[in-house]
Amino acid sequence: MNKPAVVITGCHGGIGRALVRHFHAAAFWVIGIDLASGSAETDVFIQADFLLVINNPSEQKLFSKRLNKALEGKALKGLVNNAAVQILGDTEAISVEQFRQSLDINVVAPFLLSQLCLQYLKAAQGVIINIGSIHNQLTKPGFVAYATSKGALDTMTKAMAVDIGREVPVNAVAPAAIATEMLTHGFEDNPAGLTQLESFHPSGRIGMPTEVAELVYFLVTTKASFINGATIEMTGGIAGRLHDPA
Repeated sequence: MNKPAVVITGCHGGIGRALVRHFHAAAFWVIGIDLASGSAETDVFIQADFLLVINNPSEQKLFSKRLNKALEGKALKGLVNNAAVQILGDTEAISVEQFRQSLDINVVAPFLLSQLCLQYLKAAQGVIINIGSIHNQLTKPGFVAYATSKGALDTMTKAMAVDIGREVPVNAVAPAAIATEMLTHGFEDNPAGLTQLESFHPSGRIGMPTEVAELVYFLVTTKASFINGATIEMTGGIAGRLHDPA
């Protein structure tokens, strides 16, 4: 019997690696996609620059061909749109090009991947999971491009479920702070800041990539297909907390 398959974008990142390992441990055939080259614990790895794939027809055709080859004969149970870029800068400082790049990678790329995988997902009764962010509703200074893109991804999740949810459920996961290398690296010179960030979460800590992977796995494998068009928060309770001086 063939293994069920899953496509995971951003497979080299902190959450991406956790997703790959979790699905591998569950005997899935894992197809990973990432901008960075290098080793990946995947059965098939496709290196791709989504900016090129989106904006260059010949690159899109080549990428589609490679993806179709990887999916040939596979029962695709899940597409996990995890790849993202976080370009920081406030409204006065960020460039239109940077703003557009955020939308291209964080919104347009998941949409394109969904279109390219749709026939395989329909055939295998698979699902689409978009990895969003708490920034879809709650943000902070300097995150205008990122927050806008994650808000759009949230709305796209709902709209896609309306379009295709009868055959392919579409959901999103919206984490707060997750202990990826990217996050912890930003606090290397400010360990007190990381401790403060942890304390802001009512859970008393930030989330782990493995916890995101566990939730995504549940959404891919659950029989509860009435979960559709939903954005499931993983915020450690911080989404309900005010930070007024007290």
